[in-house]
Amino acid sequence: MKKLIIALAIIFVSVSSVFSQFMNIQLTDKTKSEFLSRFSVEAGVSLSYPIQNLAIVDAYSKYKFTGSIYAKLINNLSAYINYNYFGIEQKDDIVKYNIPTDKLYSFNVGINYSYDIKNHNPFIEGGIGLYSFTTREPNPQFSYKESTKTEFGANLGAGYRYFFDNRIGLFIKGKLHTFSYNSRNWSFWNLSGGLYLKF
Repeated sequence: MKKLIIALAIIFVSVSSVFSQFMNIQLTDKTKSEFLSRFSVEAGVSLSYPIQNLAIVDAYSKYKFTGSIYAKLINNLSAYINYNYFGIEQKDDIVKYNIPTDKLYSFNVGINYSYDIKNHNPFIEGGIGLYSFTTREPNPQFSYKESTKTEFGANLGAGYRYFFDNRIGLFIKGKLHTFSYNSRNWSFWNLSGGLYLKF
């Protein structure tokens, strides 16, 4: 949890610093419009498919929420911040100790490369992030004890956007996420889709 708080604090300070510098500059309407046009957002639902060790422990996932903010750097290259909330659960009632289970939050940053073909926009993206999840551990007084863990991980994937006009479109994206805990790698495929909006 400390890693998550520290990472969020660093992101907040960095964004606040950039925003304050931006606000201190006298901007024309044209400059403001050009600045905002570099940003876009995604919002939708996601479904995860556990693989590797998560598949071995018989985990599965429900539909959950995903959201991303993109900032154009140069040409077809953008930086992104992504948030995902999953519900990793087990298919049976047997308590399996000390493994990632229940809610799984991921906070990722990375680079996106896209290519425009009229209304079509295929892309690839990848980055690093923090994965915060719950574990169940043996407890003499109860059947198990829950605690929250946060670990570093990485993600890589590809997707496709279709635009109805210059600002609004739909997206679909598939990504592989992986992180390490207890000297083991825990991985899952994540499929997400929803609304894409340019400012």
